[in-house]
Amino acid sequence: MIETESQWVNSEPLDIENLGTDALVVMFSAGCALSHSRIRQLKHVRNSFNSRIPIILIHVPRFDYEQSVETVRKTVEGLRVDFPTLHDPNLEMWKRFDAQTIPSVSLLQSSGELVSGENGTLSAQQFQEVFKSEVETQPAEVKADSPNTSKDFVFPTHLAKSADGFLAISDPGSRLIMVAKHTLGSENAEVIGYIDELLRPGDVAFTVSGTLLATDADRGSVHEYNIDTGKSRMLAKDLRSPSGLAFDDDGSLFISDAAANTIYRIAAGSESVDRFQQVAGTGEFGSVDGSSTAAALAQPNGMARTDYGLYFCESSSSRIRTLTDAGNVVTKTGRQGFSWGFSDGTGPNALLQRPTDIGALSDGRLVVTDTGNSALRIFDDGELSTIAIEGLSQPQGLFIESDDTILVADTANSRIVSITPDFHNAFELIFE
Repeated sequence: MIETESQWVNSEPLDIENLGTDALVVMFSAGCALSHSRIRQLKHVRNSFNSRIPIILIHVPRFDYEQSVETVRKTVEGLRVDFPTLHDPNLEMWKRFDAQTIPSVSLLQSSGELVSGENGTLSAQQFQEVFKSEVETQPAEVKADSPNTSKDFVFPTHLAKSADGFLAISDPGSRLIMVAKHTLGSENAEVIGYIDELLRPGDVAFTVSGTLLATDADRGSVHEYNIDTGKSRMLAKDLRSPSGLAFDDDGSLFISDAAANTIYRIAAGSESVDRFQQVAGTGEFGSVDGSSTAAALAQPNGMARTDYGLYFCESSSSRIRTLTDAGNVVTKTGRQGFSWGFSDGTGPNALLQRPTDIGALSDGRLVVTDTGNSALRIFDDGELSTIAIEGLSQPQGLFIESDDTILVADTANSRIVSITPDFHNAFELIFE
């Protein structure tokens, strides 16, 4: 058994190399959207085959905040999986298995031999064959986890509010979108219902008319809901892992796809679920400026439309970037390559750690959830600064009210926080 300082989640310590049975081993990182998608995909496929093959997760931290086992615990809880998970901060298992990519899926045979596919990971078709070889039953329809309708949040990640006061909060940890009625400035919100149709709810946004839009990272789709009638329809499909939503000035919808390293656009009023335009990114993973058709993106997430273009958080490179109206992708913060930190300033001196969401204040300044640094940042005319609010833990989503009150999904603290327009006070919203 390998001696390690690593810690286990969801399990007592296991001797991975001597399990006595075949198992699938997944190398993943807590902040990697593609890792999340692959883990959930494995769970759905295994369930569809009624398979009992163990799945073991090995967490390979990249960012500083991922070094904490509590980050791993919250991530696994948010993914709603109970797989034994090894937090490997010293990369011992990564080196032992000679892993090459994140995420990766390998078959660890009972003999101790590790079988990986091309580029160091099994493809979706290959790991389905593993499940098929173990059972004789035919695939059944994939069933989602049962939603948790408690008023307590598990892993809230995104939120949005309509002009008439409907507040939607996406909580993939409970597999729900909570809908509540909230008055501007109030500490209380009245829960009026839940949306439980999505496998992994992600970003949410309201149209001008009050229709709610929501991403489903596991299905690779975007859905719209009429809060009054309860009717819904699919707005977009065949995405890889949609991660962000934002509206253009003409009502068109931008969709960021973190796993595809791409930003798409759906024309206003489109009735086709597969008619969307690729507006930024080649699909290749990278962080290279250039024309929209040549620039490389690295897991784009939250977006905000401004007078100067479409600003977006690029989580994997820890940068803020913009798609200009002239059709160019330009980096606004951070250094060349994939580096991160926690410092105010301009250009290469302005450092974040896995920013996730971004929104515009009434004066044009941008607010950013700096998830890895558990902070909120302000980006103002090229200069990055920090809002002096303490007690946040890995916030992911935000929404800015009409008076510049900031509502924040304080993800690792499992709560929603309201921050006053002067940034001097913050309080937790109470849902009743």
